[in-house]
Amino acid sequence: RDLGISRMRMLPKLNGMRPIVNLSKATRIRLRVPYAPQNSGAEPADIRNFNNKRSLKSNSNHITLSFKPINMTLQNVYQVMKSEASSNPILLACSVFSYDDVLHHMYAFMRTWRVLSGSCPGLKPYIVSADIARAFDNIKLHKMMEVLQPTLASPEYAVIRYSEVTPALAPMAPVKLRH
Repeated sequence: RDLGISRMRMLPKLNGMRPIVNLSKATRIRLRVPYAPQNSGAEPADIRNFNNKRSLKSNSNHITLSFKPINMTLQNVYQVMKSEASSNPILLACSVFSYDDVLHHMYAFMRTWRVLSGSCPGLKPYIVSADIARAFDNIKLHKMMEVLQPTLASPEYAVIRYSEVTPALAPMAPVKLRH
């Protein structure tokens, strides 16, 4: 599995538990592995089938698997989607990604509301916040791909990473690094 795994902790709620996963941290797993019968020359089945040999270490009765952070693995996909969203803003017109985005949209809405509701002084705006239980668990991946496919402008993308080093103006100032 190329995506990797992450550690999960459970946060108690009133009606159950909420799983919390840190996707930006690398994960290591140490497993006790039973070996094949002696003198057979075989390795444990998990070592034979594990495709990333560099991240695998073994000793007499344990193996350690190391996985890159999931966020690092998904970074290229994120950059492509971010590029598509910036080149075609209508794709995410109603989306908000931070409290600042909520404030910006709310301010524009309230300004329009005050102008339009001037003729009906008894009307009041109400804000409804909804949390859909297990929303991401119920996403059908094939349906999501059908929805996302038309938004991609190209069948292939080149993601380029670079660093720019610029010397500071002062003679003893540190060098600045930009990504």
